[in-house]
Order: sequence, then C-alpha cells, then structure tokens
Amino acid sequence: MYLRFSIETFAPVHDEAFAVTEYVDGEPRRQVSVAGERWVTSLEEEDPVIGPTLAEGELPDNWELDLGEHLEVVDAAYFEELWTEALRRRDAAPPSG
Repeated sequence: MYLRFSIETFAPVHDEAFAVTEYVDGEPRRQVSVAGERWVTSLEEEDPVIGPTLAEGELPDNWELDLGEHLEVVDAAYFEELWTEALRRRDAAPPSG
C-alpha cells in the first residue's frame, strides 16, 4: 500500500511538501519526500530540510479515517516514478564537500 501525505519541513520551503510511503504488512519500507526542488528517499537517514526520511511506526488500524485532505492512497506506479526521479536527482547532484 502507498500513502501520500503533506509534511512539515525543518527549514521553510515555498512549495508543497509531501511524502509517499510504501507500507508492507503495515510497516513502512520506503519513502520519497518532496519539498520544492528537494527530493529525498528513505535511503538517507535524515535530511537537514525535510527531517526524518521514513515514517515511524506501524500503520494504525483506523488509518482510513484520515483519508481525504491529509492522506491519499496512491498506486505503486506513482510511487516508483517518484522513487526513480529522487534517485536520479541524488545521482546527478554535485558531490558535497
């Protein structure tokens, strides 16, 4: 299952900030977080703008109550597109140092 939701960032961003998390058996496995031009995957432990890169804890039994304005079910293809783009951006970024 894949869920998209808004996130708050550690640093201000002027565009929409959201994450899409892949859940397997109720546990978060992978996540893509997007805040403006910043795209981060859960392969990174934490990001200075986005913060933690993977949702914590098991998906609660009543998660469906949050569907609508704050939470949206998306399909695997959408998640994989975001994941691939985030990895492409990471690999294209100049080395830090």
